[in-house]
Amino acid sequence: MEHPLKKYRTLHSLSQGELAEKLECSKQTVCRIELGRRKPSIDLMAKIARVTNNVVTPNDLLFSNGGSHEDGLVNAGAAE
Repeated sequence: MEHPLKKYRTLHSLSQGELAEKLECSKQTVCRIELGRRKPSIDLMAKIARVTNNVVTPNDLLFSNGGSHEDGLVNAGAAE
């Protein structure tokens, strides 16, 4: 199943770098969120909701597995 953030990004023809710039985070953070390797911080979830006009909600981000590793999740965006 495609991650909601990736679905939004591809639908709007945005690269990971372009979306990262809008979210004020790194391209790697966007990549890891889309792959399901990281869950975004609360602040980053709020930015994602704002940037996507609530098309991608915090619930989408919390309950989406992305593409993989659910047991290796780390908080993304905390140091950015």
